[in-house]
Amino acid sequence: MDIVHQEAVRVLDLQNIAGIKPHISEGSMLSKELEFIKALNTPSNDSLRALQVVFVLNLIVCISCLTIVFLQPRGKCYRVWVVKKLYITDSANRMISSTPLYLLNSGFIMAISQLFGSISTQVYIWTLYKIYKSPQRISKPDLFICNSLMFSFEFFAYWVMAWSSLYTRLCSSTTYAARIKTQSRRAIHPLFYNVFFITFPIIALLCHAVIIYLASRYFIDQFNTRLIFHRLLHSGSLIWEKLNTSQNQQHHSDLINEFLTLNHQLEELSVVLFQKFQLVLSTIKSTCSYWAVIMIITCSILAHSLWKLISALRRNLIKRENTILSRQGIFNANSSSKFKGEDDMKKQHSKMDVISVKDHHSARVKRRLNHLAIRGGALVFSVLVTIFYCLAGAFSVENTLAKPNLKSLVDWFPIISGTSSALPIIFQCWRMYCDEDKLIFNSANTNNQNAVALTIIDETHLEGNILRVTTDANVLE
Repeated sequence: MDIVHQEAVRVLDLQNIAGIKPHISEGSMLSKELEFIKALNTPSNDSLRALQVVFVLNLIVCISCLTIVFLQPRGKCYRVWVVKKLYITDSANRMISSTPLYLLNSGFIMAISQLFGSISTQVYIWTLYKIYKSPQRISKPDLFICNSLMFSFEFFAYWVMAWSSLYTRLCSSTTYAARIKTQSRRAIHPLFYNVFFITFPIIALLCHAVIIYLASRYFIDQFNTRLIFHRLLHSGSLIWEKLNTSQNQQHHSDLINEFLTLNHQLEELSVVLFQKFQLVLSTIKSTCSYWAVIMIITCSILAHSLWKLISALRRNLIKRENTILSRQGIFNANSSSKFKGEDDMKKQHSKMDVISVKDHHSARVKRRLNHLAIRGGALVFSVLVTIFYCLAGAFSVENTLAKPNLKSLVDWFPIISGTSSALPIIFQCWRMYCDEDKLIFNSANTNNQNAVALTIIDETHLEGNILRVTTDANVLE
C-alpha cells in the first residue's frame, strides 16, 4: 500500500497542477505552463472593465465603418472610390505616359478592415466571457483564432494606410511628372509602380494568413494534447477512489497495475505537453516580432508622410495667401481707374469680396491642417501603442501575461490602442456627414502633398478681373 500511496500522491499532484486543486507542484515540468494558463484565463476586475470599454468602442467603430462604407456622404464634390486611374500630364496638358497610375483609396480599405476587425473583436470578447464563466478555464482555439483575426485586420489596415501614403508620395501627378521631366531616361515606368505597390498589400495579407495558420495549428495541437492529459487525470482520480473503497485483494492488485500504467502515460504525456507548450510560446514570440517589425515600418512611413504633407499644406497656404494679396494689389490698381467717377461704396464692396475670399480660403486650409493633425496624430499614437504591445509579447510573453501587475497594465493596452484607432474612423465619419465644409477629402487624398483645398473665385464678383486658382484633376473628386 505504500507504493500505491506514493503513486496516488503523484497522480494527485498532477491533478493539482491541472487546476483541479489550487495547489501547484513546484517540481513538476508542467507547473510553469499551468501557472501561465491559469493567470491568462483568470479574470480580474481590470480585465472585465477593459472588456466592457473595448466592446463599446468597437461597437462605435463598427457603426462608423458601416456608415462610411454604405451611406453616401454629403457634398457634390465627393464620391466613394476604391481604385482610381491617374494619367500623368505636363503643363501643356499633354499625356506623358499612356499607362495610368492606379491609386488605392486607403481610407475606404481601412474602413472595411476596421469593420471586420471590430466584428472579430466583439466575437473575441464574447468568447472571453464564455471562458471566464466556464468552470474549467482552459484556453480554447477559437480564442486564439479570434485574437489573431482581430490583430491581423488592424495591422493590415495600418499597413495599407502607410503603404498608400508612400505610394501617393512617390506617384502623385506633380511629383512623378517632375521626375519624368528632369530624368526622362531614368524615370521608372508607371507599370512598375502599379505592380509593386498594388501587389504588396496582397503579399502582406498572405503572410499574415500563413503566420496565423501556423500559429493556430500549433495552438490547437497543444490544446488537444492537454485535453487528453485532463482525461487521463480524471481516470486516475477515479482509480484512486476505487482503491480507497475496494476490499477485494485481486481487484486491488488489478487497480494498482492499471494505476501504474496510467501514471506512466501521464509522465510521458506531460513531457510532450511541455514541449508543445514551448513551441506555442516560441510561435507567439515569433508572430509578435514579425508584427512589431511591420508596425515599426508602418509608423515610420506614416509619420514621414504626415510631416511632409503638413509642411506642404503650410507652404501652399503661405503661397496662396501671397498670390491672393498680389492679385489684390493688381485688382486695386485696375479698379482705381475703372471706378473713377463711380460711387466709392461699390469700390469698397469689391475690395471686401477679395478680402473675404482670402480669409475664407485661409480658414478652410487651417481647418484642414487641424483635422489632419488630429487624425494623423491618433493614427501614429495607435501604431506606437501596438508596437509596444507586440514588443512586450515578443521579448517576455510569460512575464507580461502571467504577472498580475503587468497583466492588469496589458489589459488596458487594447483600450488605448482601440481608442486612438477609433478616433480617425469616427472623425472621418463626422467629416463626411456632419461637417459644414462641403469640400470633403478622403483618407487617400490627405496623404497627397497636392491635396489642398484651393478656392476658385467667381469671376462675376471681380467684374472681369479673374483670379482663378486651378487644381489638379486627381485632387478633388
